[in-house]
Amino acid sequence: MLKRLWGYLKTLFRVKTEGAMNPEIEIEQAIQEARDQDQALRNQAAKVIAHRTKLESRIEDAADDVGEAREMAKQALLRAEKAGADGDPAGVERWTNSASTLAMKLHASENNLVGLKEQYAIALEQAEEAKGAVQQNAMRVEELAAKRIELLGQLEQAKMQETVNSAVESMSASMETDAPSLDKVEAK
Repeated sequence: MLKRLWGYLKTLFRVKTEGAMNPEIEIEQAIQEARDQDQALRNQAAKVIAHRTKLESRIEDAADDVGEAREMAKQALLRAEKAGADGDPAGVERWTNSASTLAMKLHASENNLVGLKEQYAIALEQAEEAKGAVQQNAMRVEELAAKRIELLGQLEQAKMQETVNSAVESMSASMETDAPSLDKVEAK
């Protein structure tokens, strides 16, 4: 019983509030909500594009690291060969160890670069999807704006029709009098 009463009260409240709402304000609210959603979507798209740009910068830095590590490893190997040619076993060991360490750094830098390139490919896809979503949503907002104009025009027409109907009713009411009309007299 209480559940039915609660449902009844909710429905009654909804019907009364919907009846009291101004259609012009409701239309404006819908348009504003669509604009807010559009702005939020644009902000998200900007973040996705900023992430892509940041990845581009990190890829450039990683590529520089790879090039630097490759060059340093090459130099260490050349110095180890020179130390071997000069008969310096301590120099050979030192430069060989250095080349080995630089080779590990090179490997790590290359792996980092590969990972960043994979992330960049995903970021490119996401950026394109975000751009498409923004364009699609912008079209939706434009459609809503056009629909708004149409609905406001229909609302204005309905108001004018109500005004005309009320004027006709008041004219009809003022024509009805207690005095007999000519038609009534003639009918007698």
